[in-house]
Amino acid sequence: MKATFFILPAALLMLAGPACPQQAPQAARRPRVGLVLAGGSANGLVHVGVIRWLDEHHIPVDYIAGTSMGALMGALYATGRSPQEMTAFVDAIDWPATLRVNTPFQSLSFRRKEDRRQFPTAIEVGLKGGFKLPMGLSPGHGVGLVISRATAPYEHLKNFDQLPIPLRCVATDLVRGEEVVFSNGSLFDALRATMSIPGVFAPLRLGNQVLVDGGVLNNLPVDVVRAMGADVVIAVGLDTSETDGGYDNLLSAVRRSLGIMVSANEKRNMKNLGKADLILLPDLSGFVGSSYSESTGLADRGYEEAGRKARFLQTLAVNESEWAALKADRAGRRRPEWIQPQFLEVQGMVGIKNERLPTSLSGELGVPLTQPKLEDQLTEITGLGRYKSADYGFLQRDGREGIQVRVHPKNYGPPFLNTGVFVSGSNSEGLKLGIAGRLTIMDLLIPDSEWRTDFSLGTDNRVATEYYARLKQTRLFLAPGGFLSQRSQEFYNHGSTSLYSYKVRETGGTLDLGYSPGRFSEIRVGYKVSSLHTYVTSGTSGAQPLSGQVRAAHARFAYDHVDHIVPTRGIYFTFDGQWADRWPGARKQFPILESRIAYARQFGDSYSIVESASGGTTVSNMQGFPPFTLGGPTRLAALAHYQLIGNHYYYNGFYVMRSLADQKVPLLRGFRAMLGYETGNAFSAGDPLRPFNDGVVGLIRETPVGVVFLGGSVGERGERKIFISIGRFFF
Repeated sequence: MKATFFILPAALLMLAGPACPQQAPQAARRPRVGLVLAGGSANGLVHVGVIRWLDEHHIPVDYIAGTSMGALMGALYATGRSPQEMTAFVDAIDWPATLRVNTPFQSLSFRRKEDRRQFPTAIEVGLKGGFKLPMGLSPGHGVGLVISRATAPYEHLKNFDQLPIPLRCVATDLVRGEEVVFSNGSLFDALRATMSIPGVFAPLRLGNQVLVDGGVLNNLPVDVVRAMGADVVIAVGLDTSETDGGYDNLLSAVRRSLGIMVSANEKRNMKNLGKADLILLPDLSGFVGSSYSESTGLADRGYEEAGRKARFLQTLAVNESEWAALKADRAGRRRPEWIQPQFLEVQGMVGIKNERLPTSLSGELGVPLTQPKLEDQLTEITGLGRYKSADYGFLQRDGREGIQVRVHPKNYGPPFLNTGVFVSGSNSEGLKLGIAGRLTIMDLLIPDSEWRTDFSLGTDNRVATEYYARLKQTRLFLAPGGFLSQRSQEFYNHGSTSLYSYKVRETGGTLDLGYSPGRFSEIRVGYKVSSLHTYVTSGTSGAQPLSGQVRAAHARFAYDHVDHIVPTRGIYFTFDGQWADRWPGARKQFPILESRIAYARQFGDSYSIVESASGGTTVSNMQGFPPFTLGGPTRLAALAHYQLIGNHYYYNGFYVMRSLADQKVPLLRGFRAMLGYETGNAFSAGDPLRPFNDGVVGLIRETPVGVVFLGGSVGERGERKIFISIGRFFF
């Protein structure tokens, strides 16, 4: 589609020369040029190329107005960055992290990691004042950090005309259904509002306004830049009519829906487009709104489109001396992109004391603070669970330079409700479904406390509750709890034949004293008292039902320092020890010891390995109900769940995974291919000790509904199993 353009009388006069030769020539004021940049998700990166062409050919830009991604690219130029610096800024953005819908697993606190492992769904329900959902799939924390990076030095301007290039950002107020043009106030807020894609990023609340993407009403704000005083307006539009698919997930569907709406608004608003003197429409064929990794190619398309309109654009060029003066004026109003802060001011933290903050965010700074370190620690704050996002800006106080950190609590909770639907099925066991949830109430009775209540229905039925209370704001905690559980299991003859089915029911309570060394680990000691019953539900068995009391002292150490639930880097380790005073069917006291470790390492951009090892023992061959089982995915996948049972066990699994992000089939791009080998056994006195071996192949992916694992396994005795698992996942 070819762009149309209109030439102002002022531009015609420049080309035609003086109309009245008999008059003395006068120094004509050059026309003031306004640049309008449309929104369009990743496609908005073409603006970098347009600006590069204008800059190289000495085309002055006196005013900028933009929407969404156009506003962000415009802000980079308006704050004094050169096109080369803009390119470097864009290239440095980790787009998957910026656009993710929740806090990265590695940045979560230890207890929030427990939540994510048990309930790995992306949607969290709030119960603050009723049943509430978040206002967007993503709280916008990652986008906020990118905006902070761009705008931190300019947080306290009188208005946006004080920038090296005057700027306007366009948003939409959902309350009044009106366009909002930002010309002053917080530059961060202006960009955060205009980039709030409805349904994707949570809106920005300012006073009585609820602000979203300006593209809803005015994606190409020509009228705005004209009102700023522009004589000549260059508008860069984006054709949002994608036709080559890519609608394989909720985010792409929402993005496409908004694109259709924006395109329809632009067609209805042709009068506004007619106010532009030149409209550039870069060729976006081959790109879609999610092509963030192709910023270089997109910028080149913008550069090429500007070059095609060189004849008109070069009439606006200034000479070398004028260009040098213009650049010097911009440089004089530019501010440093980073400072060495002498203090930090944290706003918005609730229900948490300074000693719980990262060291460098607790006030005065004793060591240099880098921008990446600050942003990592702000992300860790969101990992505490009660905050949706955090951002920052620079400020001065009493002659000292500092950083103001703004933390934004979730407006829909606490309390929080996490839920999940779990699917497990295979050709040998059929399909099993389950639902589960966790209700978390914070700051009940004392600050920093948590009351967690879990429920699950399906093959495993369970209700459990625990009150977690920190002792006088120290790292020590007390955790009383209670539970009721019932699960169904099959009993096998140490082969593939199921002899009978039975149920295990247990009701009891615990009291733990613990210590939290940091974000990655936890130590507990405590005591459990419960009533345990087992009984046969089908099949024939000579086994007698077991009933009795369980009394056991226990200790646990857990260390969780991996980057994902399905890890590519890091270590996960647990050790559990019990001393059973009483156990149904046991004639004497005995210990129960178990340890697990998983180590993950990445090779290049695509490959990673995971080695998982675990083992447990009761030391002696105690009588009664055995505590250990093996069978199922990542626990000897060729066997049925709980197929091996005993007083002792050992297991080792080695997996190689390859990312499929480079695949041409869109459906495969989020998956990793897995190839694995497993060996292990669970046994009691008289059982064979020889390990069982199998091989595993499959596809695995973390999704908003949990981990999806599709695979198959072949065992050493000819066992063949195809399985699917959706929900929880543990190595």
